[in-house]
Amino acid sequence: MGITIHGLVTGESAVPLHSLFVNMVLDLRIEEREKFRPFAYKEVIRWPDGSVTDGKWSPIPIWYIKGADKKILVDTSFNSVEHVAEVRSARGEVFILRREPRWEIRNALSTVGVKPEDIDIVIHTHLHWDHCGNDGLFTKASFIAQREELALALTPPPYALHYQKELTKGILDVLDRFRTINGDVTIVDGVELWKLGGHTPGSMAVAVKTDVGLVALIGDVIGDYKNLELNWPGPAGNYWSLDQLVKAYRLVKKKADIIIPGHDWKVWSLHPEGKIG
Repeated sequence: MGITIHGLVTGESAVPLHSLFVNMVLDLRIEEREKFRPFAYKEVIRWPDGSVTDGKWSPIPIWYIKGADKKILVDTSFNSVEHVAEVRSARGEVFILRREPRWEIRNALSTVGVKPEDIDIVIHTHLHWDHCGNDGLFTKASFIAQREELALALTPPPYALHYQKELTKGILDVLDRFRTINGDVTIVDGVELWKLGGHTPGSMAVAVKTDVGLVALIGDVIGDYKNLELNWPGPAGNYWSLDQLVKAYRLVKKKADIIIPGHDWKVWSLHPEGKIG
């Protein structure tokens, strides 16, 4: 039996409609918009102020790689609903985040028979707050990210959206176990890292050789299957370099047999229980 990937949901966030459609889509007639709706589209989202808008719910997953020479986890999600709400509300953001008990990190990992302290390597696709919020739980792991990401996560400039040091400062607790890389690297046999940029300067894909082909965990370089299908730069217009993003789309389409977007419920429809391979 070869290497398998297990997508574990750790939360869900609500995203308003205006963040989903790019370019001219908002100007389309309602009946024309239907074909552009992302798979995870929900009719309405009820916001904290009582208002109701169009939008969708997006999963926030982590990915356990089973069967490699080391126990590997990709990303660590956000730390807590309450902390994120406090920080983002203080910034004036309207944001809904939820986490069911079964989505707590320990509970999610238990479904694949591991505990946080069992993990040998944590790979970060990038260091936005919803991808590195629980690093402190992984007491025996080493951590890997592209070089550009670490400084942005710990001392973000005002223009660096979603690098929020209040939500990523837990990295400091594991800094002595953090390894930064620059470029493409093979971590263990069957697991490679491809530096892509685009969404963030150091965004990368985790490419895993499985029995069903080469699978690319793409992080937020491609947030939704609709981004991939329609060749939309995304997610939601949230990118650091459009040029890098376009090149990244071309590269992963050429190299990978299966591409897994970062925040799309359709993954669990195509791959029951989130198992790939």
